This record gives sequence, structure tokens and C-alpha cells, in this order.
Amino acid sequence: MQWRYHNSKSSEHLHRIRAQSGFSDLPMLEKIVLDFEMHYRLQAEFDMVVRGGMAALLHAGDPIQRISEDIDVLTAVPKPKIVSIIGRLKEDFGEVEIGIEGEPTRLPGHLIHCNIKCPSSVVKGTCSVKVDILCGVDQCMLSQAQTLKSARLGGMTLDHGISVLSRGALIADKMCTLTSAKTMGLRGPRNFPKQIFDIAMMLRGTDLDGVKTFLAAYPDFVSFMLRMHGIASTTRDLIDSTHDRCVSLFDFREGVLLSPEYQKFYTRFQSRYVKNRRVHTEVHHVEEILLAILCARHLREHAVDGDLDGHSRGLHGAIRRYVRARDAGGSPTPDPGTLARIGEAHRNLASPGALLTPAQWMLLLEAFAPLLA
Repeated sequence: MQWRYHNSKSSEHLHRIRAQSGFSDLPMLEKIVLDFEMHYRLQAEFDMVVRGGMAALLHAGDPIQRISEDIDVLTAVPKPKIVSIIGRLKEDFGEVEIGIEGEPTRLPGHLIHCNIKCPSSVVKGTCSVKVDILCGVDQCMLSQAQTLKSARLGGMTLDHGISVLSRGALIADKMCTLTSAKTMGLRGPRNFPKQIFDIAMMLRGTDLDGVKTFLAAYPDFVSFMLRMHGIASTTRDLIDSTHDRCVSLFDFREGVLLSPEYQKFYTRFQSRYVKNRRVHTEVHHVEEILLAILCARHLREHAVDGDLDGHSRGLHGAIRRYVRARDAGGSPTPDPGTLARIGEAHRNLASPGALLTPAQWMLLLEAFAPLLA
């Protein structure tokens, strides 16, 4: 097979990317390159839209802020046809092995877990990645895509044209993963850190139109995904469960901010996937969780009053104020009175000794404004 981005016989391209990106983990960088090599090959076979962490990285551009080792795509093509295409490609890919895992436990009629392996240029053995393909997707999601014609990642130019969910639509899609595990949400909090990291990364760079797209797209995405999962629930139920799951990640009572269970998952994510661990710490992740809770607040209120313009301006304004507060810095301070009032509804936040930065207090007051009114 003629390589476009990857080279299984030389690691020179990976060393160049390492120098450009600042990530030292060559095997992980090789996974990113193989992801886009396979995207280039598969895109020639059927139309697809990139979602997930790789879409977030493409929007953020250089410098890379975190590593994402797999790629998730959406397509309108039915699953049986995609299975047939992959079966044919097995014979065309030469040294690249491509195969399909067994039936997934969720969405077995729509989801394909595709395993791809090729000889590695940096370690003995193979480099392997996964491509998760969600088939039979409705136009309400696919119409929210945009094409990046010359995306750059780690100093590498991806010039084959990549269709990705727009920034606002990607935030909506990722917010869906934080809903109840009984519906379409992640089964447990192990993968919450990367979802919340990406949501915050997208929000910080989103303009007013992007925020409006997020608020408008979310109910359409939820409605479609509920039908695909065959679940009888409401948008309001899912928004409430998102709020509750995010709040449960905190535990201010013992003088810390993250719950002990979630702290383990965050530390693992930070050590493996985040570029500069001294720049991105637990303090910053608390802000990111509060941003997700703030999004849930505006989703809930928009579902009630339908004021898209008003909530778009309100959420966008709060994000801008938060960014200014974060950039200004400031020492952590207590506010036991405010936490006591919030703690009447959320006991894990009732801690007179908890110390929060000015940016965290600003987000906390915005996110829990209905409780403090």
C-alpha cells in the first residue's frame, strides 16, 4: 500500500512531529498518524464525519493539547454495507491488517469497532488503532459537519479534506456522553476526564454562533440517539442526569475538590494523554467540570423557555468572563456561606474549608445560580 502520511519503515516523520508538538511518546504519535492514514483510506470508500477526541484536536489545531489514539466517525451508510466494504479492504491493504471486533453490547445494529494494525516503525511488533464507526446516522447530526481542507496537527498537514462535526455540534455530541449510564451516557466515569477536557477546550475557543449551534443541536442529537438506542426518556431527564453526574465528581468535604474515585481516573488521564501536566492540573479540571455543569444549566433553561438567543448570549458571556478571570489568576479563598447554600441540594459541596480560585468561584456562581437566587 502506498502510504500518504504514515511510513512503517521509517520513523523520521514521527521525530519531526515530536519536535513540533512537544509530545515525547513516539508510539502514541504513531497512532495519531495511522489514524489519519486510515481515515484517508476509508473516506475514499464511504462518506463519513469525524467526531470524538480527534475532532476536538482538529478544531483546536496546533499546538496539540492532548493525545487521542483512536478515531470515531459517523456515517449514513447502513452497517451491513460498511461490513462488506471492510471485508473487501482486507485484501487491498497489504501489510495493514483490518478487522471487526465482535458485536458491541450497545447499538449492535449500528456500531462497528474496527481494529487496524500495521508494522510499527518505533517499537518491535505492530502499531494498532481503533476506528469506531456509527452507521445509519440521521441527517440531523451529519448536517452539522464542516470540511477542514488543510488541517494541521503536530506540524503535520492533513490535506485530504476531513469532514468533522462543527465545534458547537461537537460540544453537543460530547455533552450527550455525560448523561445517565442507563441511557446513552458513558457506563462509568473512567472516560469522563477526556470528555470534559474536550468540552472545555472547545468552549474556550467558541464564538457566539458556536454556542448557539451547541444549544440548538443538543435536543436534536438527544432525540435521534434516544431513538437509535430504543430508550423512552426525555431531553430534560438527560440534562438533569448530566448535571447530577458532573456534580458527583466533586467532594469538597475532605479538603480536596475531586472525589477520591474520580481523582484516580483524572490522574491516569492527565499522566497519559495531556501534553503539559504542570499547566493542566486538578485545579484546571475543576474549572472544566464546572463549565460542563454551566452548560447543563443553560440546556435545562433553554428546554423550558426556548430562548435560544438569550441563553446563547448568557452562556457565551459567562465563558468570556471565566477566561478573563482565569487569565488574571488570584489566590484560592473560602466562601463557606455560598457552599452551605449549594450544599443544601448537593451535600458533597458543603464544605466551609474548601478553597477555590477566583475563576472557580465565578463558574460556581454561574453554574449554580438557580440555587442561589
